[in-house]
Amino acid sequence: MTALAVPRLRRPRVAALLGWSAAAVALALVIRALVAGAPAPRPAPAVLAGPSGSFHLAYPAASWHPVAVPGTVAALRRQDGRGLLIVREIRSVAGSAQSIATELTARLRATIPGFRPVSAKLVSLRSGRALLYTFVRDGGRAVQSLVVAPVGGRTWSMDVTAPAGARSAVTEAGRMIASFGA
Repeated sequence: MTALAVPRLRRPRVAALLGWSAAAVALALVIRALVAGAPAPRPAPAVLAGPSGSFHLAYPAASWHPVAVPGTVAALRRQDGRGLLIVREIRSVAGSAQSIATELTARLRATIPGFRPVSAKLVSLRSGRALLYTFVRDGGRAVQSLVVAPVGGRTWSMDVTAPAGARSAVTEAGRMIASFGA
């Protein structure tokens, strides 16, 4: 009698599926925070101001704090280490959101190990429209979003990184990004 062979799941496929699942959940939380916000009352946020008041970003002081990161204008780290938000001034960006996302995908794919794009879309921030580009890295162990937002005649880049599964960090980061403006 011959036993039926049951195919084993390959670990890389399982890891990729878990990474994509974590990225999808993180993206959904960021979008929910950007679009609807959370209905529960929260303590008044602290405000991080850019150089000479060039931008303002509200953040929950109970769970995030300013840190010094070389090469950045401002940075916030989550108290438990499960999130980092960095703000940099960048050169002005020209082109459609689609062309910018295509160029960004090529550049990131060439430089980031385990890079997988998740989405690129225009979102509304306090400052106006911005490009939100989300991807997973390191085999799905981390989720990262890049935001390109003009404020006051200058262009800013926000880079948010969190480990897969850090739902509260991603939700808070989404709210912080939405608050970005002059």
